[in-house]
Amino acid sequence: MAALPETLPGQASRLSDAWYAFRRNRRAVAGLVILLTWTVLAIGAPLFAGSNPYRGGPDALLPPGSPDHWLGTDNLGRDIWAELVYGARVSLTIGAATALVSVALGIAVGSLAGYFGGRVDGVLMRFAEFFQVLPRFVLALVIVALFGGGLWKLIIVIAVLSWPQTARVVRAQFLSLREAGFVEAARLGGMDTLGLITREIWPNALTPVIVLVSLEMASAILIEAGLGFFGLGDPNLVSWGSMLNAAQGYLRQAWWMAVMPGLAILSVVLSLNVVGDGLNDALNPRLREAA
Repeated sequence: MAALPETLPGQASRLSDAWYAFRRNRRAVAGLVILLTWTVLAIGAPLFAGSNPYRGGPDALLPPGSPDHWLGTDNLGRDIWAELVYGARVSLTIGAATALVSVALGIAVGSLAGYFGGRVDGVLMRFAEFFQVLPRFVLALVIVALFGGGLWKLIIVIAVLSWPQTARVVRAQFLSLREAGFVEAARLGGMDTLGLITREIWPNALTPVIVLVSLEMASAILIEAGLGFFGLGDPNLVSWGSMLNAAQGYLRQAWWMAVMPGLAILSVVLSLNVVGDGLNDALNPRLREAA
């Protein structure tokens, strides 16, 4: 317990330094602002949408700038802005939930492989490599086409196909830390395996995983949009992918039906990648020193 007061200030200092470095990265801050904006719109969709995205009307294919429909309407008279706001709920939910599930799986597998090594490491890494070489989108396409495309089915399918990268990163961190002095000291002090993993190694090994969360979110959003484009999203929900699917037959006379959800996807995915780069720069001491 005596070491606790000495550890916490150091951790707080590292977090403060990382936050300061992140704030200096204007692109990362701009990306974070865009993500927070979409998150607020998604959470408050009934307040910001202005109309029901599931209800059509007589004003079909109105161009952007039309009265009461500033981003236009689709072929069924549904407001594009309302669809975008409600679609953000689906995309961000799938992105966040998929990232959390896949990262949790990757941490579990990578921790066991890196800590125990030997046969355990060999079996788990061969298992990870098997999933890593599979074409994620094609396999997700086949699975969803066979078993349906509900929201939670999409999350589970994409997450199960996305964990190997996290597992390999965590394994590499464990391999470098399991023989470190502070781990050996804790082991000699009688700490059990679970304590060594969760209390000694994880706090020092999971920094790169924070960056992977943003990248996994971006990948999941793109996969969901692709599945929705092929008509394999959740049929009961408005998503950016389903908007692109509906726009296929109206590209010439109603370009906004495809451009608006395309820009929404671009803004979120690009922001997640920029934020991920900013987190990597902020959390990596060597990169901070080089800057």
